[in-house]
Amino acid sequence: MTAVGGRATYGARVSLVAGACTLLASPVAFFLWWVAAINTSICGKDVDTVWKMLAYVLGTLVFLTLGSLGVRTYRAAAVVPMALLAAVLAMLLVLAAAPGTPGFCET
Repeated sequence: MTAVGGRATYGARVSLVAGACTLLASPVAFFLWWVAAINTSICGKDVDTVWKMLAYVLGTLVFLTLGSLGVRTYRAAAVVPMALLAAVLAMLLVLAAAPGTPGFCET
């Protein structure tokens, strides 16, 4: 009976630690998004709503896929925050490749 209870608490601990590490990584992801958006033509770019939604959906799918694979490993505390950064990178790549007029941002 202890082994079953130990596995349940192990899963809860892994999920909580991975979630806490992801929360700590989210300001880094936001900062990377901000720096990339300001220093490239993404800032103020006029893009169709379809491309924006594609970027959001792709970012969500990347995070859910890599995050769920990461939770299944013994390195969830490292893989899940990296999944968040990979999702932000995927969103930036879609927005950079999307056709539209380049914008200008004043910092």
